Amino acid sequence: MLTLASSPDRNPLARAPACKIPERGGFAAAPHRPTFVRPLQSREVAKAKRNWIQEERRKTLGDWVAFCLACGHTQRYFLEFESELVATCPTCGSELRHRCPACEAPIASAFAVACEECGAAVRNPELFGTLIRKPGK
Repeated sequence: MLTLASSPDRNPLARAPACKIPERGGFAAAPHRPTFVRPLQSREVAKAKRNWIQEERRKTLGDWVAFCLACGHTQRYFLEFESELVATCPTCGSELRHRCPACEAPIASAFAVACEECGAAVRNPELFGTLIRKPGK
């Protein structure tokens, strides 16, 4: 039984490019070593705000979040459906906030206590006597 690694018919990386050697009258494998280019690392490259799993979650569940200021009920949504959001919490009837009150930027995290754009407070940092964000986060 052939495995993927040992079968040149099934593994394109196992095949070496052929080159014609006229004096031998046939083809031979070219001395070939794959070249890998290392990405540039620079101090000027900005660190991404989110990792790939966070981005996948956002694209699946919704890019933005609305949360209740009183009970903490949270709902994710896509910007194109923002008009369908209700103004009051379906759980307790309090305000459901989905944008920064200072700059009107949409809120990206269910645990946000400050706006990512302007730094203004979007809600009280405590809910039910517990800090929403750990110190330093």
